[in-house]
Amino acid sequence: MICIGTECVSDHGKKACKNIGGICHIETDGYYIVSGVCMALGMILLLAFIIPTARRLQGILHTLSLVLLRITPAALPISVWRIKM
Repeated sequence: MICIGTECVSDHGKKACKNIGGICHIETDGYYIVSGVCMALGMILLLAFIIPTARRLQGILHTLSLVLLRITPAALPISVWRIKM
């Protein structure tokens, strides 16, 4: 018999359980295990994929903006940039 009505943490609770002929069986759920695994996977994903991808895209965007700044003003005359009514 598993003790349900008593607690199995203190010595008093364990003795009370033994007195009624039961055993203290403590079960734990998987909440902390699943949380730890998800945190570890998230950190691995962040370090291995998200940060390198963000840096690569930022570098591409920076290079593209430098290319556009060099090409655009020289390729088009100022008159094209003005609003015509």
